[in-house]
Amino acid sequence: MALVYNDLEYYMVRDIPEQKSRLADEQQHHRLTGISGFIRLVFRLMETPYPSPLHIGSGEIELDKEGIYQAVTRNKGVPVIPGSGIKGAVRAFAEALGPCCLEANCRADSLCPCCALFGTFGFQGRVAFSEALSQTELKTSRVAVPVRWGGRNTRGRRFYWHDHYESWVNANIGETERLEVVLPSAEFHSTCYFHNLRNEEMGFLFLSMGLVPEKEFHLKLGGGKNRGLGSVRVSILEINQADTNRYTSLSQQPPLRETDKLVKSLAFEYLASLTDPQLSIVRENLAAFRQESYRGLTAADIKQRFIDRAERQGRRN
Repeated sequence: MALVYNDLEYYMVRDIPEQKSRLADEQQHHRLTGISGFIRLVFRLMETPYPSPLHIGSGEIELDKEGIYQAVTRNKGVPVIPGSGIKGAVRAFAEALGPCCLEANCRADSLCPCCALFGTFGFQGRVAFSEALSQTELKTSRVAVPVRWGGRNTRGRRFYWHDHYESWVNANIGETERLEVVLPSAEFHSTCYFHNLRNEEMGFLFLSMGLVPEKEFHLKLGGGKNRGLGSVRVSILEINQADTNRYTSLSQQPPLRETDKLVKSLAFEYLASLTDPQLSIVRENLAAFRQESYRGLTAADIKQRFIDRAERQGRRN
């Protein structure tokens, strides 16, 4: 079973026991023996099987004729996705696809694969993302969704279903909050910078972004993830590797086929580096990300599940 537990708002995937080690000297920032460069990426809001608007909250409250709403993050008046938000989302999936710690609790003298890539206390990460900007005019709207709720994680790693957000809007299950959202089919462009990575680390990064052909999945970004918002597909525009003097393109003609070949090859090196028990869990979790996390609940389904859950909680109390 890929899903070890599922609830109305989220599903759990299996943990992979942590595996920590000291980063090899040749992988440190002051030694350039690995792969360094950047990947130009496109983030497209999911349109199928269910449209998924995006809410990257600015923390500011705005007012219109219908009342108050939570505004999206903007740069010079244009909605953007902060690079830190992208990095956090990718890391969350990476933690479920490798023998990683939870919430970056490693220290520099003993690092799990995620802390070695994305950083932790006392160690600067070797992967970073730029702010994601749109290349075209974006359309925004304001939607009223059920007020956020949720409990503390008690088991497994929590991820959110790719739901039809309109089902949540129409569910009528209590108090609502108004969120400003960017509407599909918007897309944003960002750059992922990587420094001194081994081949298997590059493969791990590709896998965690849902970029590996035949293993693709949607990421979840921003607010309202448990209410059908924030499902995003990532794709590659270009991969560039740094040499001693300049950046040279790794993409060759035809670029799509050659890029896919490179990504699959490096991902295979990562998967080959895992033990059999680790690989088994990675495959199960990938299956959950790729297939079982998509569902088509109606507003009536959601309302009934809330009623059922309330009854269960009442019996426990």
